Amino acid sequence: MALRWRIGRGRRLLRFGAVAGTSIALLLSAGGHGGGSSDRADGDGAGADADAVAEEPEGVEPESASPSGIRPVDPLVTAAVRSYEAYLQAQARALPARARGFTDAVRRGDVAAARKNFAASRVGWERIQSVGLQLPRLDRSIDARADDFATPSDRAWTGWHRLEQLLWTARGTAGATPYADRLDRDLQQLSRAVPGLVITAPIMTTGIQRLVEEAIAEK
Repeated sequence: MALRWRIGRGRRLLRFGAVAGTSIALLLSAGGHGGGSSDRADGDGAGADADAVAEEPEGVEPESASPSGIRPVDPLVTAAVRSYEAYLQAQARALPARARGFTDAVRRGDVAAARKNFAASRVGWERIQSVGLQLPRLDRSIDARADDFATPSDRAWTGWHRLEQLLWTARGTAGATPYADRLDRDLQQLSRAVPGLVITAPIMTTGIQRLVEEAIAEK
């Protein structure tokens, strides 16, 4: 009787030891040592989840980023750009007619009237001059200055400032008609080109920044 009890008790202890050992092994494999990859058993579910997290790109917030990873543009920025785009187009449309008072006076040889209308004819251009970055050929043809050329007599120099030079330096309109005609054509072309421009927030702000920097440096 006593022998059978001891044998039965021994078997129960062995079974308890096996169960306890298995439990301890499971606890250790689940991260009891601190979680290094060498401590995880192959195929362990916890290890697979950890690997998935580690492979996720840094800096991405799935709950707020768009599917493409690009955050949407602020609607206020979009509205500002569209408003500026409409302003550019309206000013460009009106510019040729506003400049005709000046160019007509040049063609008539009326120095006094041409001088009087010079500044007013440029107002629309000054308002949209930031588009010059996207239309460099027209910008040069319309608004180049004498120091952009080898000499002031260079025939490639056209636009407002060439006419300004004739009116105030040469004090007359001799030879000015071709330049007045060219200015009218360039302004017409500008009015047609501006609606086709793609205006974005960086383009808008860069153009304005360049004008401010030019004014600070040269004017």
